[in-house]
Amino acid sequence: MVIAFYAKDKELSKDIMNKIKVLLEKKGHTCIYLDSLDSDEKIDRIVSFGGDGTMLKTASFAVKKDIPVLGVNLGIMGFLAYMNATDKPEDIVNVLLCDNFEKRMVICVEYKGTTYTALNDIFIGKTTTAPIYSTLYVDGSAVDRYHSDGIIIATPTGSTGYSLSAGGPILSPSVDAIIINPVCPHSLHSRPIVVSSKSEICLKDKEFNVSIMVDGKVIGEDKDEIIIKRYAKDVCLIKPKDASFYNRLLNKMNRWGITPMEEVVWQEQRDN
Repeated sequence: MVIAFYAKDKELSKDIMNKIKVLLEKKGHTCIYLDSLDSDEKIDRIVSFGGDGTMLKTASFAVKKDIPVLGVNLGIMGFLAYMNATDKPEDIVNVLLCDNFEKRMVICVEYKGTTYTALNDIFIGKTTTAPIYSTLYVDGSAVDRYHSDGIIIATPTGSTGYSLSAGGPILSPSVDAIIINPVCPHSLHSRPIVVSSKSEICLKDKEFNVSIMVDGKVIGEDKDEIIIKRYAKDVCLIKPKDASFYNRLLNKMNRWGITPMEEVVWQEQRDN
């Protein structure tokens, strides 16, 4: 197999990448390094070294080329990566070469003739300090008119990201649905809703003037209507056989951002 490596910080990733490369080449596989995610080379699998942001960028590249992805976390959260740089290189290689895949839904938006994909979310937000007005349509039916700082359209994967911080529900990756979550709505009735993944979501308004952000990257501004729907393909994540979404939710999300010193204190308090 041809296995590609992509890293946000090559220097930080160098040690673990080289150890994995040696093990893979001993097994007869070819390893290549990608400086950017626009390669046309034949790739069978790709390893993302970095945090969740790097994983999102890698997933956007991989889904369009049907390449399975394994994440190796070097960041703080690392919720999307199933392996860590502190894991044994042999264990990382064993997972990488296994055929235990997990499909994750991807959503997309078309902007100026280009289709942009998001594993986490697409955010439609204000371009000035003033809130935006936006009318939500689902499959052609009007649902609500938001007066808010923006609207998050999130996948089940993205339900533990920005949408969660904005008060949205957590969905298991196996749930076939999309979250629509207004941010700071100036209303008592506007609340997050969950719709079918088959739905076409449209946002527009006579006073529409918004910025479009796809997985944290601004792609442009729009004054017309924005249509978001499920992408034709799912991204394929490589995972250990014993990996559990709920265990990861408990162990990572409940103690996100804790420093090593805080971890020691937390452990002492728990043991006492």
